[in-house]
Amino acid sequence: MPRKQKITRVGFFLYDPNKKLVLVHKRDDKRDISSPNKWDYFGGSLESADLDDPNHALERELYEELGVSVEQKCIKVLAHNKNEKMHYIIYPKYKTREFRFDEGAGFAWLSFKEALSLFNKGDDTKSFITKEANGYLLRFRSKLRRQRKTK
Repeated sequence: MPRKQKITRVGFFLYDPNKKLVLVHKRDDKRDISSPNKWDYFGGSLESADLDDPNHALERELYEELGVSVEQKCIKVLAHNKNEKMHYIIYPKYKTREFRFDEGAGFAWLSFKEALSLFNKGDDTKSFITKEANGYLLRFRSKLRRQRKTK
């Protein structure tokens, strides 16, 4: 049986099912980080305090990046991609003013159409959103469509 790859990163989108909007953040415009000045999902690497627990890391990242906690029932797994565990968080009663944005250059609530329009399929270097975030958004949109069909 193949060994599971260790999760070393977690990521997430917040999703408002009432307005059908996804919260994304804009990375800082710094040369020493990957994908500077592009829109991306929230998240980060597991730290020693997380004790190799991706769920703990997700809770920590939520608080570090947005200053909020959410109930476990709102957190859904979107994908496992190599060493990353990606989530979406159903957050229907958000109040943006409750958020604390300490990391990144900005944030926006976007529809899937708006967010996906930021990706340039012909030349990733001309995109305004990271390739990874675009891929996860496509997967997320498909998952929501499948869920709607089964209801």
